[in-house]
Amino acid sequence: MKLVVALFVLASCAREEAPAAPGNERQPCRAGGCDPGLVCLSDRCVRPPGADCTLVAEALTSLELGNYAPVEERRPKITAYRAKCDAQRLTKQDGECVIAARTMDELRLCPKPVMFPPYKATVEGQVIAGLPPECSQYLLTLERYAKCQAMPPDARQAIAKSVAEMRKSWSIFSEKTPMPPAVIAACKQGNDAIVQAIASFSCN
Repeated sequence: MKLVVALFVLASCAREEAPAAPGNERQPCRAGGCDPGLVCLSDRCVRPPGADCTLVAEALTSLELGNYAPVEERRPKITAYRAKCDAQRLTKQDGECVIAARTMDELRLCPKPVMFPPYKATVEGQVIAGLPPECSQYLLTLERYAKCQAMPPDARQAIAKSVAEMRKSWSIFSEKTPMPPAVIAACKQGNDAIVQAIASFSCN
């Protein structure tokens, strides 16, 4: 009986000490990278340094309420944003981006802006769900314009970069967070202007 128990214990220990799968923390990287929250450094999956969530929360609170809001108004916001920062496991680099943002538009370009819903990644040519048709068309027209071979390469690159940033910053809009009417009107005017520019360059 004692021998059976001893064998069972040894077997259990062997299972517990079995090497973790690639992609886990402190394990070799997989071909596709590492588990969420980990980065591949020197072919090992490691957890990057975390953000200072107190500083992140204070920066976000100042963006939302301004720098001179009363302490009693700031305190619950700071607590809530600190909790979100912890929950999203912001890295030091993520946090530095949030802290450095001076406007909402700059903040939306951060990998994890915390204050806003997660970025809904879309590729070139795809429509962002929840975006008004006028602004969707504007993005698509700009992408077509960026491929116009009659323009200098640096101009095409600049347009493509601007469109990529717009896709990211506009991904927060939805039925619950609608695009401001003034922006929709600007999309319509901008699209008309770009269509004329494309025609002047004789681009398809």
